[in-house]
Amino acid sequence: MDNSSDVLYLIKASGFFQGFLPLFYLVPPSHTYFRNVEEVPKYVNEAVPYFLILLFVEIVVRWFQGMPKFRLNDAIGSLSAGIIMQLAQDVVIKSFKIYVYIWIYKNYHIIDLPW
Repeated sequence: MDNSSDVLYLIKASGFFQGFLPLFYLVPPSHTYFRNVEEVPKYVNEAVPYFLILLFVEIVVRWFQGMPKFRLNDAIGSLSAGIIMQLAQDVVIKSFKIYVYIWIYKNYHIIDLPW
């Protein structure tokens, strides 16, 4: 067993670290297949606590390195941009994507999925 597989095994073994996996695209494809839309988890809601932990870690690391302190105006601006982006995505973009996907599937699908 090489070092990379040892690290991945340790990450998989701990439930706490499993929340960080989607943030770094370390989730196997089998965990992202769902039979219907209702089964899809709220990824943003699940990622927010881990995002805030990483934000806090960044503040602590910057403090230990003696770098300039965390700027509140930058943080508020970034969080506001993220909130506005999520609202736009949920209301407008997601509706358009679903409509286009359904239209393409109904008109051009090659096989029927078993679910």
